[in-house]
Amino acid sequence: DTASRTLADRDTSFANKAAVGGMAEVAFGKMAMEKATNSMVKDFAAMMVKDHGKANDELKAIAAGKNITLPVALDGIHLKKQQELEAKSGIAFDKAYVMDMVEGHEKTLALMEDGSRNCKDAELKAFAANAGPVVKHHLEMIRKIQSDLK
Repeated sequence: DTASRTLADRDTSFANKAAVGGMAEVAFGKMAMEKATNSMVKDFAAMMVKDHGKANDELKAIAAGKNITLPVALDGIHLKKQQELEAKSGIAFDKAYVMDMVEGHEKTLALMEDGSRNCKDAELKAFAANAGPVVKHHLEMIRKIQSDLK
């Protein structure tokens, strides 16, 4: 049945994008906890590791129950950002990390809003609906940090 497969494909695509984004938040957060010079940036990074780590575990549990194979490594776009961040230090690192977090959270918020409306699977839909407000809060926080860093 092509219609139900397309719907399942959309849900799988959502889960894959959410998984890669979540892994990136944790990986970049761990890096920022070590490299950031600004305490607000370090605190935000620690929150990313904790909150996105928890969300990643929830998503893995949902996916496992539905035979959805999630990616286990970052995609090319996130690997490139990771390499760019690794090459920076000091305030240049802080600003680049914050910019990546603003962009990443804008994309993730759009993904969660779309997932909460359009996922056909009830658990994935609920995951997206629950994650949306958390991502929005992160976005508001990182935008404030960004304006304070200027």
